[in-house]
Amino acid sequence: MGLSRFELLTPRLSSVCSNQLSYRPSSHFKEPSLPRGPFFTRGPFPAAPDDVLSTYEWILGDLAGDRPVFVSGDSAGGNLAAVLCLDAREKKLRLPAGQILFYPVTDLTRTDRPSYETFAKGFILDRADMEWFISLYAPDASSRKDPRASPLLAPELSGLPPALV
Repeated sequence: MGLSRFELLTPRLSSVCSNQLSYRPSSHFKEPSLPRGPFFTRGPFPAAPDDVLSTYEWILGDLAGDRPVFVSGDSAGGNLAAVLCLDAREKKLRLPAGQILFYPVTDLTRTDRPSYETFAKGFILDRADMEWFISLYAPDASSRKDPRASPLLAPELSGLPPALV
């Protein structure tokens, strides 16, 4: 089961990866025309995961047929891809065949983890930037505990598609 049939990818996925996927002869590649990232949707959380779920349902209904669907994203897009898998399981939709997650943001409740300490300053995206983005995406701090915002906090992670992180 490779990446040769049908893929749903978030717009920020690396162009190298998306170009490689779209040039395969047997590929039916769809990069949905979603707003650019979760900060440019109808509003703060849960607008972005709702939009992604609606797009996934449309793809399943109108495009996918019986072909496997893979979901992917980087950073906030990786968060949305992981959340989509939780939502699809919860709603008993056909699950994606797999997840490809590039440095996904999976817990919005803590910026005190070792990686935040290591990269706190001096990088393109540092801790202060991440805290700012998180505050825009989920202004209500209590909503950050919701597994649809922080998929790592889901009470049950079994029964989800395999993930390449």
